Amino acid sequence: MQHIFSLSNRTYRYLFMVLIIALIGTGLATVALGLLAGDRAGGVGNGAGNEDACLYSGRPGR
Repeated sequence: MQHIFSLSNRTYRYLFMVLIIALIGTGLATVALGLLAGDRAGGVGNGAGNEDACLYSGRPGR
């Protein structure tokens, strides 16, 4: 009986390792880009707060 998921095959083990490294790298790049975008948008302020201020700034008394 042959196993479906077997790391005993050298080529399969190498490709699986490369896939895991690529997934980790993609995740780290996503987090880094998110943090960079947050830093660059820091001058704009809180996005939800700005939208809220724009919605209610033209309607005094409500």
